[in-house]
Amino acid sequence: MPLNLKPETERLVHDELSLGHFRSVDEIIVQGITAWHEKNAEPGVPSNGQKPNLADFLSDSPLAGSGLDAPRSPDYPRPADL
Repeated sequence: MPLNLKPETERLVHDELSLGHFRSVDEIIVQGITAWHEKNAEPGVPSNGQKPNLADFLSDSPLAGSGLDAPRSPDYPRPADL
């Protein structure tokens, strides 16, 4: 399948290959498409198409790395009068 590239795009591809960032034109295309899919993925839906489960949510928490410190109150657990 022939591809037509603008001269600027062809220069960019050549530069990336000569800098060693990629090993082939095919790798550039695959990396670009993969990055596009990751960037445009639906939030909360893994890239493999499966619905997220609780373990996924807890391991990929949106609060991870936020520095949020929510210590437990020292008076817990309190005895319960039944």
